[in-house]
Amino acid sequence: MDLTLQPLALITILALLAHFLSSRMNAPIIVVEIIFGIIIGRNLLNLISDDFVIDFLALLGFIFLMFLSGLEIDFNQIESRGWGNIFKGLISFSLILALSYLGALAMGYGFILALIFSTTSLGVVVPTLRDLGISRSGEGQSILLTAMVADFLTILLLTFYSVSLRKSGELPIFVVSTLFIAYAAAYLIGKKALWHFPEFLSSWFKPDQPTEVGVRAAIAIMLGFVAYSEVVGVEEILGAFLAGVLLSMLFRGGSILEEKL
Repeated sequence: MDLTLQPLALITILALLAHFLSSRMNAPIIVVEIIFGIIIGRNLLNLISDDFVIDFLALLGFIFLMFLSGLEIDFNQIESRGWGNIFKGLISFSLILALSYLGALAMGYGFILALIFSTTSLGVVVPTLRDLGISRSGEGQSILLTAMVADFLTILLLTFYSVSLRKSGELPIFVVSTLFIAYAAAYLIGKKALWHFPEFLSSWFKPDQPTEVGVRAAIAIMLGFVAYSEVVGVEEILGAFLAGVLLSMLFRGGSILEEKL
């Protein structure tokens, strides 16, 4: 297999250029990056062909972004403001999914197309909110949680739908559900550990921590959930998102960890 870094060099140069163009256009940088991706991709210039390095980095980047999306959720705000944004997201998603399903049936398609119509993209929402500097504000958290509910439920429904189509003898739904059992177990263990060793664990995430053990632990937890997602046949991004939510719930207001990551 011939390994070339030319496509990666082109992408990094355009990513740098996107920063300056977005400032001139007064637009979120993710918008400019998407436009660049369309131009150099298969739809127009086709400058980026199938490449192992690009595919791997794209997957790793998306996994990391979903991890940061879970970490971005401020549970202190949710507790102080109530769970209204979560319920709004559930209601919005349910209505959109129902209308999408009717539309898909009218066009002669089924449930998969309805899910595609219903989803949002945290990969677009999160960078936009961070670029605007409102990801931790009340409005930003409302948008984030609504998008999170849509993305989370879409991945979840798609997973269980694909499992239901598998032949007998393949991974059953119970095995897929063990991902959430693992999440609950990790949360309880983390809660116990924080109760018994609060100062020791908090020291991992101090700004002056020389070996960055907190970052190492966060990445290990993220990849652990991602690897287990692969084992049980679930999308890797769901495991990454759950890992981010886990750390956000355990270490409330983990802005220091976010900055380091």
